[in-house]
Amino acid sequence: MFYSPLPRTLAAALRDLAEPKPAVRVAALRDLMAYVEADRAAVLGGLEQAVCDTAAEVRARAAEAIGDAGLSEGLPWLVTMANDESALARQYAILGLGLLKDARAEEALLDGLSDERPEVRFQATMAYARVAPRERALPAMLARTRDEDPAIVHIALRMTEELWNEPSTDERVLARARACLRHDAAPVRAVAAIIVATAGKDWGDATLLEAAEGKLGPIDNEDLAGILELIGERQLKAAEPSLRARARGGFLGLSRDPCQWNARVALARLGDPREQDAILKELRASSIARRTMGASAAGRAKLNSARPLLEAMLGHPELADQDAVVEALRQLEVNS
Repeated sequence: MFYSPLPRTLAAALRDLAEPKPAVRVAALRDLMAYVEADRAAVLGGLEQAVCDTAAEVRARAAEAIGDAGLSEGLPWLVTMANDESALARQYAILGLGLLKDARAEEALLDGLSDERPEVRFQATMAYARVAPRERALPAMLARTRDEDPAIVHIALRMTEELWNEPSTDERVLARARACLRHDAAPVRAVAAIIVATAGKDWGDATLLEAAEGKLGPIDNEDLAGILELIGERQLKAAEPSLRARARGGFLGLSRDPCQWNARVALARLGDPREQDAILKELRASSIARRTMGASAAGRAKLNSARPLLEAMLGHPELADQDAVVEALRQLEVNS
C-alpha cells in the first residue's frame, strides 16, 4: 500500500526551496502556500526567493501562486517577471498579474499583447482586460480580434463580451463580431454569434443553428451552452429537433450530452410543454439541489407559470438557494 507524503511544515517548505531538484522546489512551493494566513511574511519571503529561481518552472509556479493567493505585495516581482526571458515564466507572471487585477500592472501587460509568442499574447489578452480601465481595455480586445492565432481571437472576443455593457449601442463591437462570423475557426464564429445575438441581431442565427446541430465544428461547452439558451431567447424554432436530441442525452441517444440541461431550458423557452412541466416538477422535488436547479431553469426559460412556486421559496433557504430564487424572479421581471 502506498501513502501520499504529508504536507511539509512551513519550516520544511522554506528549507526545500533551496533543494537542488527543481521538481522538489515546485512541490515545496505548493506546500508553502498553505501557510499564507498563518505566516504571510514568511510565505512572501519564500516567494521572493522563488521568483528569482534559476529554473523557469519554479519562477512560473511562484508567479501563479502569488496571483492565486491575491498577494498584492508580490506585484513588483510579477511586473519584473513579465519580461522574463522564459516564455513559460512570462506567461505565468502575466497570468498572476491578471489574477491580482491591479491597475498598476497595465503598462507591464501592454508589451505582452504584441509578443511574438502566441502563448504570451494569449495570457496578456486575458490579463489586460481584467486590469486596464474599460475605455482602454475594450479597444485593445477589438485589436486582438485581428490576431493571426485563432485562440487569441477567441479569447479576445470572450473578454470583449465581458467588457461590453452596452451591447445595443457600441457599433465597434458589433462590426468586429459580424466580421468574425466569417472566421475560419469554429470557436471564433461561435463567440461572434453569441455577441451579435445578445445584441438582438439576426446576423449570426445561422451559426447558432449550426452549433446546435453539431455542424459548426468543435467548440467549448461553455460557448455551446450559451448558444443553446440564446436559441431559446431568439425563438429559433428550427433548432427544436437538435435541441430534443441533446435533451434526450445526446445525438442518437448514445451518450450524455454535456449541454443537456441547457437544451432543455431552451426547449422550455420555445414553449415545449414537456420541458416546461419538467421544470415545474423540479421546483416541487424532494431535494434542495433539484429545487435550486429548477429555480435556475425557470428563470432562464422565462417560465412565468413558475412564479408562484418561486415566490413561495423566498425567505426559506431550506427549500432552495436564495440567490438562485432571487435571480430567477429577476429574470421573470425582465421578461414581463
